[in-house]
Amino acid sequence: MPWSTVSVTLGAAFIAGASGVGAAVVTIRASRRSTLLDRGAAVLAPVLLFLDEIAPLLQQMHRSSNTPTHFQTLRARWEQMREPLIAYAASHPSRDVLPKAEALVRATWEAFVSTSNLIGALTEGMVPRIRNDVDPPPDKLDTARLDHKDARKAADDFLQLIRSDRRSTWRGELY
Repeated sequence: MPWSTVSVTLGAAFIAGASGVGAAVVTIRASRRSTLLDRGAAVLAPVLLFLDEIAPLLQQMHRSSNTPTHFQTLRARWEQMREPLIAYAASHPSRDVLPKAEALVRATWEAFVSTSNLIGALTEGMVPRIRNDVDPPPDKLDTARLDHKDARKAADDFLQLIRSDRRSTWRGELY
């Protein structure tokens, strides 16, 4: 058998093997990226729903005698959502995700507190009786609206980051 035939055969086998390895790497990367997106959506979706639920105008329109109890329930829900969000961000291969998640946690908490303060301004002390005849102070309403807007922006920024493919900021792992 001539050496040229052996060379061509070995070269073709090497190319086929390299192609198979390359395809496996691409498949692994796509799978990891899909898993990261799925996990990100799983931790972000409850936060987005929470932000919708604490919208200042919505809370102002739907206030009732159950509002203080509802806010206690909302706070407990927030405490349960915060930890998985930070855990996801800490395990994400991108260095940019954790700071964005921390900003989202901070902004969401500020939105919750300002909306609580707004609703608290409409109650009579600690008695769970809502005063529907009182308009909220403009400064508390404005603060709650701005904080809620900032929290939505932080959530949108976080979502945009986990959707993007920014390989330059990854920690060198195959994603």
